[in-house]
Amino acid sequence: MVGRATDSESRCDAPSRPAVFDHALLGMFLLADTGAEGFRLAEVNARFAEMIGLPPDATTGLTMFDLMSVQEAVSLQARFQQCRDTGRPVHHEEVVTLPTGKMWWRVDLHPVCGRQDEAAAILGTALDLSEQKRLLQMVLQSERRIQTLVEAVPDTMLRIDRNGLVLDIEEGKDSALWMAPMTLIGHLLEEALPDEVAALARTRIAAAFTTGTTQLFEFRLRDGAAGIRDLEVRIVVLNVGEAMAFVRDISGRKRFERELILAKEQAEAANHAKSEFLANMSHELRTPLNAILGFSEIIREEGLGAVGQKKYVEYAADIHDSGSHLLAKINDILDLSRIESGRFELADGLLDLGALIEGALRLMQPRLENAGLSLTRRLAAGPLHIRGDESALRRILLNLLSNAAKFTRPGGVVTVSSTVLETGEIELAVADTGIGIEPAAMEKILQPFGQADSSLSRSFEGAGLGLALVKSMIEMHGGRLVLESTPDVGTRASIVLPASRMAAPDRSI
Repeated sequence: MVGRATDSESRCDAPSRPAVFDHALLGMFLLADTGAEGFRLAEVNARFAEMIGLPPDATTGLTMFDLMSVQEAVSLQARFQQCRDTGRPVHHEEVVTLPTGKMWWRVDLHPVCGRQDEAAAILGTALDLSEQKRLLQMVLQSERRIQTLVEAVPDTMLRIDRNGLVLDIEEGKDSALWMAPMTLIGHLLEEALPDEVAALARTRIAAAFTTGTTQLFEFRLRDGAAGIRDLEVRIVVLNVGEAMAFVRDISGRKRFERELILAKEQAEAANHAKSEFLANMSHELRTPLNAILGFSEIIREEGLGAVGQKKYVEYAADIHDSGSHLLAKINDILDLSRIESGRFELADGLLDLGALIEGALRLMQPRLENAGLSLTRRLAAGPLHIRGDESALRRILLNLLSNAAKFTRPGGVVTVSSTVLETGEIELAVADTGIGIEPAAMEKILQPFGQADSSLSRSFEGAGLGLALVKSMIEMHGGRLVLESTPDVGTRASIVLPASRMAAPDRSI
């Protein structure tokens, strides 16, 4: 135990009951030392009574054990004894559990002079610090969060003034600095940059302070052993005199972008070469095919006299049919390559859509009948005139009809319809009750040479060019192809032309 102080000045630095005892914001209390019974409250002011949740006159004679937990009371009693034994003020902060709830308070204790026959007394003041501590805790948590974010951010942060003078540097997770931080602090940012970049930095810094908006710029910098680096700088104004410059190394991103551009150019070059090759090969194949078709037709029709053997006539017919089929595929390939290379041009003219549909149906009628399919027409009432390329639109319709005939089982129905939508667009649709298309194959079949079933044992012939050609040709008309299909139920393929393609019968093109 620390010995009692004999210096009367140290023991008597506070009056028995100071004039400020009734302070409205500061809780004050007088303690009487009752010896073996410990310290008891002799008097409290209104504020202290409010803090402990009791009326002032109900506190006389209470000990700290009556107001808080045993552990907290023992701790506070030790401070009372320290003040009494040393004769000096004692200051203490702790969290206590009072009848009003938990409170973080600061207690200041002062020994009080009394007459020789009076028990020793202590004057105490209590200040509720709970709100201050709560706010301080929030500030500390906020600072920790900010520090965590700063450490996680890959950018290097430079605090600069209006002139670009570097005031402070916070290196991020991935430092983007091209020199030691200490060589930058206290110097103008532009002094560490090449002339052309320095001018850009000056302009962006001035613009940030003038407009108050974030300024972004990129530049390339030669960085010794690291080689050429691509850096990105974002300048954000903090106040009238300071801004933050966030510097990020974007070398990896720029390298990826350059590789992506190069890969795209190479892919476009390869695609162009493919289109050129297909176009050239198509021309090379068409010349001998025309001769094959011409001579086989002469033999089939016995144009130069009787062949003698009927089997030869049948063979000539087979040769002509196969050649015609091959020529149609070559024409598809040629047209697709011309579209991809941008050399396909539409020959717009005024068309009667109803007549165009009927003409295509006359060509397809024998094939539909041979396949055992029924044909249903649901055409717009009255003439429907449009502007478009007649040959391209006929091929589109024939392709859609051909697909419907190919993928619909005998006894099925093919429906052709035309209508003007509420938007003013013109819709031409071919629906069937065929095998349908699996959702996973929908995107594939719209690509050149794409087929829902690409196995060698597939059940249906075709090169996979039809829908790709339809899509490309209708898009050249400013329209779109819409496919709706349910497996084992059927498919509806519709082409939608923009309202601008509608024309009056006597309208000039």
